[in-house]
Amino acid sequence: MSDEKTENNASGSGGNKKEKQRIMTEEELLAKEPGEIKEEDVKRFITQEMDLILDIPLEVSTELGRTELTIQDIIGLDEGSVLELEKLVGEPMEILINGLMTARG
Repeated sequence: MSDEKTENNASGSGGNKKEKQRIMTEEELLAKEPGEIKEEDVKRFITQEMDLILDIPLEVSTELGRTELTIQDIIGLDEGSVLELEKLVGEPMEILINGLMTARG
């Protein structure tokens, strides 16, 4: 898979000249010796790869604590009811991404 990107490059005559820059595939990048790899090739490759995942939706949630209630307890809840959670005040909350605990703070 080879993609091409177009960049504007000012020429000495004052006009704009279109220059196509080919983005290396992962195989081409890995086949090079470390000294042959240009920083701009790596940056373009990473940008191209990141573009593939940037629009993936993730479910992000925070968890302050948990508790177990019976159905009767839930039915008895009113506006302003207080639920006692297993965590103490001041304990870090958890951040979950797609249900996986990713951070605590």
